[in-house]
Amino acid sequence: MINLPIDAYLPEIVKKFKAASNLILKASPGSGKTTRLPPALMKSGFQKIVVLVPKRIAAISAADRIATENQWQLAAEVGYHVRFEPKFSAETQLIFMTEGVFIKKAQDEKFWHGIDVLIFDEFHERSALGDMALGLAVEKQILEEKIKIIVMSATLQSKNLETYLPNCVLVEIAAAPHALQLNYWAKPQRLVCDHDFYNSVVQTVELAWNKGEKDILVFLPGFSEMRKAQNSIQKKFPQIPIHILHGSIKISEQRDILKPHSERRIVLATDIAESSLTLPSVDTVIDSGLKKSASIETKIGFSQLTLQRISKFSATQRAGRAARTGPGNCFRLWHESDERSMSDQIKPEIFKADLTEEILTLKACGVDSLANFMWLDKPMYIAISDAVAKLKLWKLLNDSEEITDFGKHIHRLPLALDKAILFYHLAVAGFQNEASHLLACLETIDFTKVFADAGVPLASDLEQLKADVNFAPQAAKIKAQLQALRLPVIELAGDFRKTLIAIFFAHFPEKVSQSKSDLEGISSLGRGITFLPGLQARHCDYQILLAGYNSSDRTDVYFAVGFSKLEFLQYSSVSVQLQTEYIVDLEKRQLFKVQSKKVGRFLISESSRAGLTAVEEAAAWPAILQQHAVTILLSHPQYQNFQRKKNFLTAKLVLEFLPDAEFILLLIQDLSTAVHSYKAFLEYPLKNLLQLHISDLNQSSLSQLPDTMVLPSGRTVEIDYVCEKAPLISAKIQDFYGMKDTPTLLQQKIPLTLQLLAPSLRPTQITQNLRLFWQVSYFEIRKELRARYPKQQWPDNPADYKLEKKKP
Repeated sequence: MINLPIDAYLPEIVKKFKAASNLILKASPGSGKTTRLPPALMKSGFQKIVVLVPKRIAAISAADRIATENQWQLAAEVGYHVRFEPKFSAETQLIFMTEGVFIKKAQDEKFWHGIDVLIFDEFHERSALGDMALGLAVEKQILEEKIKIIVMSATLQSKNLETYLPNCVLVEIAAAPHALQLNYWAKPQRLVCDHDFYNSVVQTVELAWNKGEKDILVFLPGFSEMRKAQNSIQKKFPQIPIHILHGSIKISEQRDILKPHSERRIVLATDIAESSLTLPSVDTVIDSGLKKSASIETKIGFSQLTLQRISKFSATQRAGRAARTGPGNCFRLWHESDERSMSDQIKPEIFKADLTEEILTLKACGVDSLANFMWLDKPMYIAISDAVAKLKLWKLLNDSEEITDFGKHIHRLPLALDKAILFYHLAVAGFQNEASHLLACLETIDFTKVFADAGVPLASDLEQLKADVNFAPQAAKIKAQLQALRLPVIELAGDFRKTLIAIFFAHFPEKVSQSKSDLEGISSLGRGITFLPGLQARHCDYQILLAGYNSSDRTDVYFAVGFSKLEFLQYSSVSVQLQTEYIVDLEKRQLFKVQSKKVGRFLISESSRAGLTAVEEAAAWPAILQQHAVTILLSHPQYQNFQRKKNFLTAKLVLEFLPDAEFILLLIQDLSTAVHSYKAFLEYPLKNLLQLHISDLNQSSLSQLPDTMVLPSGRTVEIDYVCEKAPLISAKIQDFYGMKDTPTLLQQKIPLTLQLLAPSLRPTQITQNLRLFWQVSYFEIRKELRARYPKQQWPDNPADYKLEKKKP
């Protein structure tokens, strides 16, 4: 077993940890914290250790390496548990587990009671599930004082964590750094992986191969980019072994890549190799500086990968891989100036996550108050509110925000929430075998490849799925596990396809689309659909969408089940909603209503526009305000004025206001009871209400921003707080006669921009230094203007000139 930097520190770390409740361990990538500390704790007497890791491949490879190094049996002393692949027994003392699997098990008290030590590895990645798991663990520790916690990372902002974790000790291991040379690309980086991008990768590989002596590690944003880069490099260098390190490749291939080799290689990887995995022999890193960030598009719910720049933290982590065992080189495929647009740290996912899975878990674990939960970084109120509303819509939470029996069933299933709901309803209708097959396909199949030439008729899409799929081993495992689940069969439906369509209408109407042509459609929430080659029913009036991928403005669909207009009317009868839409007519300063029957956004019938009676408007006012909050608020002059000044202060000074969404929510909560009609709102003194929700400092700053200014001529002009040169006032040059210096705002911190106009009202000069203008530029401009406008006054000393004021 090779010696690693952490080995010499293990006795001290174990000793400190036993004396404390919690430990924060900061150690550089490759130091051995993942594979050496857990076995050391186990050998020191801890009976059950669970290590949480963000990625599946990291859990499997770490468990496998520990088993090899300690001559243990995988699934005996050490094991792993990733989704659909448990590799452990009741006697296994050390289990590596993905955060998603942990969250599914978190509601089981027996599971918690069996854990002595819970380790959070690579915590700097700050996944939403990881943050929530840590919160649950801290609450368990406070209540029961049994479980001990370790948070590990290569580099971590630890001050917040030290305060957050009770009775915590910090251990930092800094391996002596080897020399590292950074090389930057000559041109600015473009956020696109096109022909030029792959050419730059090939050129850099050639340079790096001649400069280094060991393996080259190339960081790329995703699997498709790795495949394209592999092809491009192989054409140029057919003799060099090129490997792809990705979670989708076989375990045996991963093991082979991660062990030492006698020949030099090129290894292509995503951010999995940034910290979670360690390659044994690398002295050169080529960093694309790019990553793919996953998100869920809200109108349909399919995933979307966005190409983004990495953080400076990640760039440092990646570069460090080249100098882990000796001097190294890092070639960065971006210009040094591009680093100005890179964030410093990886931003916590909790601020952008959907939160439905997390909140359902909290409710399953008995957390009553989401606001008082032990969040390390508390998510936005609006995100929690949206997630709770969605869980209520799915009947996973009741009106009191308690988890329902249905919610408990769904949470236990080893599937994402939407797929778990689909599987459950199909299973209890008597189609568990068919549902297991369908979900196994949805989890594992790339429909763009398997059914590239498909375009099957209406009745054959699901039949072809059953007949043509040659299951991979992973798909077979998923199917077997889902078939083995015991669920109550409530009713036996006669037709699987009809049941499937009915479930989508009842629970996922956003995934119902209407055809516009054979290749184009629109979803029930108005998102554009493109049907690409895959498993689909063409020439159908409507479809339910089962597999697709979101681009920036459309959704590409590869697997859909089609049905007719007659069937749409039949299935949608349970989903038809009588909707009242309220219209704010800003010109007439009046509210109107339109009543319609809809399924999602599919219109069945609609009434003409009608005015509201006073009684109707008073009853509907809270809903109208909620629906049109921004439009209604912006129609009030005092709110317009406030927004202009608030945005100005935010841009010019270091002032923080509440985020717009939260601020608007507070306003409409007050306004829903303070007034009861649109007319009353427009007459309401909104300025007083606005001041209730801003700090004293911000109120003081806003009060120092006047709406107008009186010039020496007596003319009153408005101050523009919106334009690029704000704050700005604009008037004729003659109106400024007698003004010696540029006026200022906020206790002389900010000068006004003065736009000086000719008598024709055309701009002649813009300045923030009026004194200098009078002394220098004025005389040049006067020559031209006096020739054009001889009747106007053009004094020699305008700063002291007293123009006769106009009578108001």
